[in-house]
This record gives sequence, C-alpha cells and structure tokens, in this order.
Amino acid sequence: MKNRQSTFSNPMLSIIIPVHNEADVIPTLLKRLDLVCRQLPGQVELLFVDDGSRDDSVAQLLRARDRYSGIRVVQLSRNFGKEAAVTAGLESARGDAVVLMDADLQDPPELIPRMVQAWQQGADVVLMKRRSRAGESWLKRTTASIFYRLINHISDASIPVDTGDFRLMSRRTVDALNRLPERNRYLKGMFAWVGMPTVTLEFDRDPRLAGKTKWNYLKLMHLAMEGITSFSTRPLRIALILGLFAAGAVCRACRTARTGGDTAAGGHYRTALCRNCPHNGPHRRLDNPMVRLRSAVLGQATTVVLGAGTVVQIAGCF
Repeated sequence: MKNRQSTFSNPMLSIIIPVHNEADVIPTLLKRLDLVCRQLPGQVELLFVDDGSRDDSVAQLLRARDRYSGIRVVQLSRNFGKEAAVTAGLESARGDAVVLMDADLQDPPELIPRMVQAWQQGADVVLMKRRSRAGESWLKRTTASIFYRLINHISDASIPVDTGDFRLMSRRTVDALNRLPERNRYLKGMFAWVGMPTVTLEFDRDPRLAGKTKWNYLKLMHLAMEGITSFSTRPLRIALILGLFAAGAVCRACRTARTGGDTAAGGHYRTALCRNCPHNGPHRRLDNPMVRLRSAVLGQATTVVLGAGTVVQIAGCF
C-alpha cells in the first residue's frame, strides 16, 4: 500500500466525466483537458462514463484514444441517469484522488491543479462552490437556493450550499462511498454524509459551451424529492400524521352511516355490534375492509361481531 507522502509526490489522478449526448462539446473538452493534464504531477486517467448517448459521443471518445493518452470509456447499457453514471465512474476509477466534473465545460477544468494542490496539503475533499452561475435562469437559481436551504433544515447531514458535483475526493473517501449499499442514490447527500476533512474553493461557473441541458424541471424535482426522502425522516412522519387524521375522519363518517340493509353510493351497510362500546349499536360499514383496517389502527382494542357469527378484534369506536 502506498504511503501518503509517496502518493502526493507521484499521484495518479482520475477525472470522471459523465457523458450523455455531448458530441458538440467533446472536441473542445478534450483539448482543454489535455492542456490541464500537462500541468499535473503524476499520471492522469480521463474516465468518460457514457450514459446511453444516442449521438456519436462514444465514437468520438474511442477515436480520441489514438491522440490523447489515458482515456478510458465506460459504456452503460442504457440511460440510467447522472447519479448512476457517477456511481459507475467511482467504482471504476483507479486514481489516488478522483475529480468529478461535467462534460459541458460549465466546470472549468483549468481549476483542477488548484484542487490537486489543496488535496496535497491534506484535504480529503475539495469542494468547488459556485460564486456565480452564468447562463442559468433566475427561476433555476432561486429554486436551487430554496432546495439547499430546505434540505439542510430537515436533514441530519449538512449539504454545502451552492455546490454541485464538481469536486476532488481522496481514495479513502471514494472507497467509503463505494461501500455504501444505497441503490437510489442522492450523491450530494452521500458526499456530505461520509464527512472527511474538507476545503472549499470558490469559482465562477461558466455557461454551457454547446448543446442543451439534459435536466428539465421534472427531473430536477424528482432529484430534489430523492434527496429529501433519502436524508430525512420528516416527510414520512408528516405523511403518517396526515394519514392518521384522514383515517380518523373516515371512521367518524362511518359511525354516522345508516345500517340495517340500506344502500348508499352503491355500498351495503351491515349490522355490527361493538362489545364494550359506548355507542352500543350498529354503526360500521363493514363491507369495506379499509374501514376495518383504519378502525384497527386508530381505536382502542375491542371485539366486533360481524355477520354469520364471525368475531374479530379491532379498535374501539370514535
């Protein structure tokens, strides 16, 4: 196993770049990465993870291996989404340190030498915080700000505000992430959860160089809900409380329903007597199993006699 000093003097750096229909930007991306790699100590592998592209992104990358050294291409069988692509890259990376960046060049690769320097000075994680976000609408900036503040309010893990996936992580940080068993992954939360000594650098984010963003508001909302439900139990608690209130309202409505064979709204009302019940009379719509279930969840335990002599234990009345 390498010691820390030898790793810093001759490191291997992996740069993970998820790709999905980025053919328009790949030539410029490769040229800028090549210039950056010449400034870095040690070896560099450029690990492109193709997330089911339908253009010639993969063909360009495979041809580029003849001109640029250190290129590896991982192809997913279909479009699984960015979180899955990044996960595949983390599991495939060989470097002593790993950089994550987007292919659209909104994350300037020219900042990577500063990130490597911070890592060599002892940081396990180097976060890149957006000082400005050129090319993004007011609505997107506002909703992103609200989301980060909301999830930090309800989550146990503090997720840094205004940071994306652009970051450097040490090998031990990557190994810790790869050991986590989650299938539906919200990586920004997982990055924060593992901890590790962290340094934050600020930068001005560039607009997309070419092509179109793959993130629409529906996908962003889905990702936000994934993050909220993955790192907080409060939504579950709220849903449970609302469900209990709704079930109580249904039980009260059932108590006032008519009995004795009448039908209402297409349903038949049977007679049922609750022993030890202060209402002491027929009051349950027992053809509906959900009424029995809700009663069982909310009430006090008692015995209910159904038709044909069937006796079950459910909750008491309201």
